[in-house]
Amino acid sequence: MKKSFITLGLFFGCLMADGFGDTLRRIEIHGNKRIQREAIAAHMRLEVGDDISPHIVDDMIKRLYATGFFSNLSAELKNGNLTLFVTENSMINRVAFEGNKAIKDEHIKLLTKDRVEPHQVLRRSEVQNVMRDLLHMYRAKGYLTAVVTPKIIKLPESRVDVVFEVIEGKPTTIKKILFVGNKTFSTSTLRSEMQSKEATWWRFWGYDDVYSPERIDSDKRALKKFYNNHGFAAFHVKSHLAELSLDRKNFYLTFSVEEGGKYKFGTVEIDCELKKIDISALRKKVAFKSGSIFKIDEIDKTKEAFVDDLGALGYAFVNVYHTVKLDDQNHVANITFHISKASKVFIERIEICGNNRTLDKVVRREFRLHEGDPMNVVKLRKSIQRIRDLDYFSIVEAQPEEGSAADKAVVKVDVEEKSTGQFKLAGGYSASDGLLSNFGVKERNFFGSGKTVDVDLMLAGRTKSISFGVMDPYFMDRDLVAGGRIGGSIVNRVKETSAEARSFGISPYIGYQITENLGHRITYGLSVENIKFKSQIMAKKLASAPSWIKESYGHFVGSTVSSVLMYNQVDSTFYPKDGYTLGLENSFAGVGGNVHFNRHEFNASWYYPLAEKLTFWSSGTIGIMGGGRVKDRFSLGGESFRGFEYDGIGPRTKTVDQDSVHGTRYYKVGFGVKCPIGNYYETGIKCTVFTEWGSLWKSKISKELVFDDSSLRGSIGVGIEWLSPFGPISLSFAWAIKKCKYDQTQVMQFGGLM
Repeated sequence: MKKSFITLGLFFGCLMADGFGDTLRRIEIHGNKRIQREAIAAHMRLEVGDDISPHIVDDMIKRLYATGFFSNLSAELKNGNLTLFVTENSMINRVAFEGNKAIKDEHIKLLTKDRVEPHQVLRRSEVQNVMRDLLHMYRAKGYLTAVVTPKIIKLPESRVDVVFEVIEGKPTTIKKILFVGNKTFSTSTLRSEMQSKEATWWRFWGYDDVYSPERIDSDKRALKKFYNNHGFAAFHVKSHLAELSLDRKNFYLTFSVEEGGKYKFGTVEIDCELKKIDISALRKKVAFKSGSIFKIDEIDKTKEAFVDDLGALGYAFVNVYHTVKLDDQNHVANITFHISKASKVFIERIEICGNNRTLDKVVRREFRLHEGDPMNVVKLRKSIQRIRDLDYFSIVEAQPEEGSAADKAVVKVDVEEKSTGQFKLAGGYSASDGLLSNFGVKERNFFGSGKTVDVDLMLAGRTKSISFGVMDPYFMDRDLVAGGRIGGSIVNRVKETSAEARSFGISPYIGYQITENLGHRITYGLSVENIKFKSQIMAKKLASAPSWIKESYGHFVGSTVSSVLMYNQVDSTFYPKDGYTLGLENSFAGVGGNVHFNRHEFNASWYYPLAEKLTFWSSGTIGIMGGGRVKDRFSLGGESFRGFEYDGIGPRTKTVDQDSVHGTRYYKVGFGVKCPIGNYYETGIKCTVFTEWGSLWKSKISKELVFDDSSLRGSIGVGIEWLSPFGPISLSFAWAIKKCKYDQTQVMQFGGLM
């Protein structure tokens, strides 16, 4: 019994000592150099007169360690006197990165921001966190063997340099993409729908052939959408497997899919909770009919149409979604559209990520939505399409996320920049100029400002020219397009005609949008030309030459005002598949100077999707002009009318040389079908089959001197257009199937477009 009382007494004694203890009489802090005593005391949360015990001291030390300011802490408690010994963490002097090439310094700095930065206290835990995040970035880019080693270099006065050493290794590419369970579509067809690609020797400018786990979900969605648009409403990806080769250099991707049956649209129901809505009017907006092949895109189009119509009726916030009920016995998909009032959601902010070179404002000004506006899915989709049409980015993705409150959303836009520079180098031989070379450089996103700058230089045996152009699509940060071109040329024909031509010109312009789809541009052109004979004998012969030859020699000042009105209703200016354009151009020369003419042209184009990847296109232009010299008039041929040489169609002299003298009337129509090869946004290649018809006539020169016939000309051909990393390149083969005897034909046309 006695031992029990002793044990119980010791227990309560210890409890009293730990729970209540002494009263704090004094606090001393030793070892602090940069951190003031008051700052440390604030984190200690102790004052003289408080109860003190070893347990309280232990909690205090934990709080101080949590600040990250100290590398070592110890405390001594004796007779109510607390002495704290601290060793401060070092101050970061510099943060550097070595060995990183695939990920730029500015990207890594986003990881170190507010965590490991100069003039901050070194926190080793944050250094480790940055290392793990950086490794994760490398894994996402396919660098599975990358190694990141943080090194801390001590400097005098408790300062350190933090260096992240990176050994990247080589990216782990996708060797093979395989499918199990696909019966209707071939493996190559399914591969073309995915963003992930197999590694090939020519795919050297992108990262789509580098394995990325984050991209797999996007690939699954692309496969599902592809099957859903071909009637397979029950399709799903059962599983996927990514196998790493033994040498850790390649991945083998295998997707197990279940196609399910092919379905047609069945019944269509509209479940609308909104009052006073005409359901029959909404039914007219349904983009499909019962009995047609099931396509998820047509369901999405219907939902967009519902949102637009309801928005026009004042329902800015509606929730439109659909459910699909499959009838496996009859293979039909019954669709029900559900419409209900949605909670009001406003855009809190728009975040743009990945635009390391392109300025934020260049992307933001393409948005049809702004901070504070109601969320509108249709306008968001149009905004993303406008950003894609800039052609500055290889990837543009947007994802609305919940904001700081239930009625606020954050729109995050992720972009991946691509090369916007174009280089043109061409050479050839001309009977009139001999050997010639053409050099051009063009940057469509100059220093990330969205401006276009280009220089073009042509050197030949008898011709030299240079021109410089600039274009700002948002002049003075307004919805104005402004730009201009300046250049000059020297053409030496002394040996042939004893003549030399020198010219200089400048043409500023400004354009603006009247509506979302209607734009107007005004251009003023000022040119000075001096064409004269070097030989007095030839100058005297000019007096007896025909008038159309005389008017080509002398001193000319051209002052021209041009107006272009363009209506654009296509789904994409970058790669149109649906819609149309209309254009009207009028030019008047003679606002000063001694060159006088008026020229008028009308053009139109139309695009219609025949199938998933097949687009029908047609275009037409007509032109009429009055006055002007031979060189001011219309010409046709080359890229403007394939199958014929440049200036190959139209009036020509009856001399041996049969020189082109151009015309004052023309028309041209074209029809064709375009189809991308593979995924166009990945290959940049599309092919076309086309036919072109038209004519050029009325030179205003006596028919005794020239051939001048308005007869119909026509050609058929095939072509390939490639949006290469070095700029657009086109190659076509066309054959003239209807022509005049004096026309000049050409089968192959090759262009590196500027």
